[in-house]
Amino acid sequence: MRIFLNLILFIFFFPTFLCAADLSSSIKSALKKSSSKTTILVKELNSKKVIFEKNTSSSYKPASIQKILVSAYLLDKYGSDYTFDTKISYSKLSNGSLSDLMITGSGDPDLTIEDLYVIVRAIKQKGVRKISNIYLNDKNFIDPRKRTGIRAYEAGTSGLSFNYNSIRFEVCPTVSGKEARVTVDPWEYAVEKTGKITTTSSRKSTYYIDEKNHKKGKLPQSYYLKGQIPSSYPCMSIYRNVPDPAIYFGQVLRELLRNVGILISGKIYRGESPSSKKNLYTHKSKPLSYIVSKMNKYSNNFIADQLLYAAGKNTDNKYSYLTGRTNLTKWINKLGYENSEFYIVDSSGLSHENRMSSRIILAAMEKVNSNKKVSHEFISSLAVNGGTGTLKKRKGLSAKGMALRAKTGTISGVVSLAGMVESRNNKKYMFVIIQNKVRSVWDAREVENKIVNLLYAN
Repeated sequence: MRIFLNLILFIFFFPTFLCAADLSSSIKSALKKSSSKTTILVKELNSKKVIFEKNTSSSYKPASIQKILVSAYLLDKYGSDYTFDTKISYSKLSNGSLSDLMITGSGDPDLTIEDLYVIVRAIKQKGVRKISNIYLNDKNFIDPRKRTGIRAYEAGTSGLSFNYNSIRFEVCPTVSGKEARVTVDPWEYAVEKTGKITTTSSRKSTYYIDEKNHKKGKLPQSYYLKGQIPSSYPCMSIYRNVPDPAIYFGQVLRELLRNVGILISGKIYRGESPSSKKNLYTHKSKPLSYIVSKMNKYSNNFIADQLLYAAGKNTDNKYSYLTGRTNLTKWINKLGYENSEFYIVDSSGLSHENRMSSRIILAAMEKVNSNKKVSHEFISSLAVNGGTGTLKKRKGLSAKGMALRAKTGTISGVVSLAGMVESRNNKKYMFVIIQNKVRSVWDAREVENKIVNLLYAN
């Protein structure tokens, strides 16, 4: 009788075992054409069964899937509704005249000009008609990082950041042979422009906007324009970062205050005003879930760097990049992994010094997914294939729409993908694919496509 029952159980479960074995074999075959150094981990979500694993404990350069770690850590620690406060305080307010306006930041990664309009209107509604001096208090960031170049993704960090610490140049063609129109947004921030970009009838576009002496960080920033833009082109945008985020914030704030009729009689100063203790208004950021979603969907490196400071917040409301790295390291240790398996330089994944194993990335996703208060927000933060973010225009993936949500990663020599796919048979898989020493980005993405398509078809 026992033999008969065992036979029945074997017959009943054998197709499942065979299916899992076939899937593993198919993934292995998909890797044969890859010339990259690769690590892969695939888990079936409900059963937690490992479907495929390769080099899962080895350390690799993760590229932008590194952002998953700070996302998971902050959502797990603070919850999805956590906000960043920008506090507006003053010394004295009498008959519409306000003394020593002070803006104190907490590193809001997503404070934009629209938010600054709200702050200005709030100040106006308090009956303020005149302000003496403006103090920009960005001292809550203990160890702000300087910019590493002139492009937006190379922006520095600040306790008082604004517009991702970048400005936008809009280049609009006019008539062939004439100078193109180049404007700056926000226009309230003063920059100097020399040179010109010419409108051309040809199809070749070679125009540049380079900052002069960017390593010195002098203000106002000076840019040299050169090259040509075809007359058939629409207006094009180029983003450049700023050397001093707090002063950038202050200059735009001052002009917006003037625009609503508030007189500024004094100067802009960096630092605290000891006498400005009275609260006028507190601006709250969008919730953490929204900010994390913006970072993961569009792989925003600036937001990632700012969020690492939030991971390093202490009891005195001071923020430290180094403490953020330490706290993230300790969190990974609690997941069960030794320091020898990973090394964190930044949270964006831009540094080639970062090291991470595929099983740590997957463990971080499992950890936040097990927290029912934030699991939906985390999964929702990932790009949707064919729908949003870095997967919006991805080709070659059969899992369309909500069936695939993932974080992409690409730096020189590195291609990575991590996320969740729901198969046609309603099986849910978590996966991490990291390829190093990549010769062809397209070939590496083809490997990713094949593996994800296999999971979706299973």
